[in-house]
Amino acid sequence: MERNEGNADACPCGSGRPSEFCCFEQAVPTEPHAEPLSTEEYSTLYRQLDEMRRAFKAMVACRNPFESAIEPRVNPRYVSRADALPPDERPAWMGWPLTRETLAYPGHEWSDERGAELQVKLYALVEAFGDHAAEEFDMDAETACDFENVCREYCDYLLMYYLMTPLEVKPGQQVVRRFLGNYYPRTVVNPNLDFVYRSLSALPAFHAWLARAGLIRWSVVDAVVEECRDWPWFRRRLLEYAELRGRARSRWCREFDYKAMPVG
Repeated sequence: MERNEGNADACPCGSGRPSEFCCFEQAVPTEPHAEPLSTEEYSTLYRQLDEMRRAFKAMVACRNPFESAIEPRVNPRYVSRADALPPDERPAWMGWPLTRETLAYPGHEWSDERGAELQVKLYALVEAFGDHAAEEFDMDAETACDFENVCREYCDYLLMYYLMTPLEVKPGQQVVRRFLGNYYPRTVVNPNLDFVYRSLSALPAFHAWLARAGLIRWSVVDAVVEECRDWPWFRRRLLEYAELRGRARSRWCREFDYKAMPVG
């Protein structure tokens, strides 16, 4: 833009540009200054802000990030001793095809091809359970998928640390307490009660389905159900892990240590 010293709207800095597009500090505000608030108006505004602050504080205080709207109690329908599954609905199982002394499972990938084959079989078993649960319990697709995810994580846990399958679980081993009350909080970045409460329904249903298929004994199902019915214990364990520090945290980790082979 050309220099225009005669322009009344030109910026005082001498650039010749209009003041509204030049030096901000030289621009003259066109809007009138707001009138100062009266004492009464200040008091009203303060009360409104204080009420908003109190309401927000109450909302934050009652919103525990660990809480869940999922029902934590075991649904009796999931563990009823119904008739055995028809032969055409029973999952095929080839047994344990591995020698544990030479088996290694450093992560989610097996170092042994036979181990990978076993994991594929277990995933197929879990998928068959999900299909059955969706049909028998009239679950929506999302809930059935959540049940499958829980059981898949459970199978991975048993294989990774004990080199065993759900078919080899024995009463008294308390593998669910080790899985949800120790392994899950210690190995997940953001543990929450949604997963825990969902697991307390999925795992009993999974074991009851295995028993109906003739793959495990009902005594195992009874032991799993007894563990899962104590849902306040699992809630307390998760909250304690989030709050404890130092030696108290160390003692918590040693209880039901997920790396220790369960005895039973």
